Amino acid sequence: GLLQSRPLPLGYVTIANYTKKFVFSKTIMAKESLKMRFLFILARFWLKTLRIRGDFLEEFKPGVLGIWHEDLAAATAAFAKKNVYAMISASQDGEYFTSFANTLGYHIIRGSSNRHAENVRFLLPVLLQENFVAMALDGPRGPVRKEKPGAAYLAQKTNRPLYKINVKYGAKWELSSWDKAKIPLPFSKVTIKIVEEIL
Repeated sequence: GLLQSRPLPLGYVTIANYTKKFVFSKTIMAKESLKMRFLFILARFWLKTLRIRGDFLEEFKPGVLGIWHEDLAAATAAFAKKNVYAMISASQDGEYFTSFANTLGYHIIRGSSNRHAENVRFLLPVLLQENFVAMALDGPRGPVRKEKPGAAYLAQKTNRPLYKINVKYGAKWELSSWDKAKIPLPFSKVTIKIVEEIL
């Protein structure tokens, strides 16, 4: 079946026989948890400040939402609470993003970033059940804006539309990450344009 999101196991349990290490590790986990909760609160506040405008198609049927990796933050804000499924890697960073995405109403399927091509198949039954699936067009590791075959494969296998999501920013930060990730500034305007790809 699908690899649904699960809470992160508490690593300190494995060293419970060693009192000092147990207490120290538990303290670290508690601090990390508080830190993440604080960041989630900030992120949700940031989301509410964005002025998101959508240029949607008249017939916007369930299908694959193809998003460039650099636009993931804006797209995550735009499609929150829309019952969208997405795949996130099983890495530690992926765990944090999964927790945040769950609070925004996304359905997350976890997969290994080293086996991306195989993981894509887990999304087939989701599409066949008339759901939207979001996917990074340039994959989990790029190169930036070099489209991988995964999104087109899903659309063709399930006979569902593939939508390309184009984002226009009123004001943004651009990070120095491999994908040059763009983060909309608080209170800025974000325009989402959806174009159906002809396969």
